[in-house]
Amino acid sequence: MFTRMFIGIAIALGSFVLILGAAPAGADPNSSIDPNPFGNLICNCQQTTPADGPAVTAELDRGIQEGASR
Repeated sequence: MFTRMFIGIAIALGSFVLILGAAPAGADPNSSIDPNPFGNLICNCQQTTPADGPAVTAELDRGIQEGASR
């Protein structure tokens, strides 16, 4: 009987220590002025591709074929 009580107290104490030692979860809503998470991503690319050019169509077709084959 003493063994069961000792094990129960050890489990309860261990759980209590884990709860107190855990880092608080939360986000700082004022950490960023820009609400867009991708706002800092920029591209200094000089080359542009036409939106409806043959290279775009070929890449789309290749992507669809790869997706369908998997």
